[in-house]
Amino acid sequence: MCVSGPDGRYRAGVQITLIDGTTHTRNHWQWGRGWQPGRRKYALHLTWEHAPEVHRISAAAHEALGRVAELDLIPQQWLHLTMTGIGFTDEVSEEQVTAITDPVFDAWQHLASPGVEFTGFLVADEAIMLQAELPEWLAVFIELQRTAVDEVLGPQPWKPFHPHVSLSYSNGTTPIEPIVDAVHTIAAGLPETVDATPALTLLRIGKDNRMYEWDVLRGA
Repeated sequence: MCVSGPDGRYRAGVQITLIDGTTHTRNHWQWGRGWQPGRRKYALHLTWEHAPEVHRISAAAHEALGRVAELDLIPQQWLHLTMTGIGFTDEVSEEQVTAITDPVFDAWQHLASPGVEFTGFLVADEAIMLQAELPEWLAVFIELQRTAVDEVLGPQPWKPFHPHVSLSYSNGTTPIEPIVDAVHTIAAGLPETVDATPALTLLRIGKDNRMYEWDVLRGA
């Protein structure tokens, strides 16, 4: 469902999509899917340390949503576009990680212009996300990563890839409508599209502190 401004004040090109049926937030930080306190996972993500365009949107989100106690706003250093989880560090060896990631970083060096175009927001019960288009280079790059993981670790149950950057995660339950209204104020200050250039980062990531935080193992 696409949500428009109540009086047409918001730019038509900035879409705000509320997941159908969402009336309240829900805690994102429940343990599950292999996550436990202190456990870490290897992952390949796109990060935004050199993307002031993304930082400005993040700052606007902090200003508009910072008073909502049930939202954990993501600091700029932890913004990421989720790509490929490789495996938990107690299940995947460093040698396997190297075998998976070497061809990925080699391919990255040959990409002419790995830009990402953001076109709107997605509001869900567990997160508020900046939505991105899926350019051809990224679709091919994702398949390369998945093939590399499958070749080293065996076939994995991959899900469809929907590029996004989360701006906040929910830590409790609160009505969604005021949050949607706040997202409109963010959208009102944006152009119809925002282009940004990411970095490729190999991470060792955890979620102990109600935030995805990581050590950088390799970057490009």
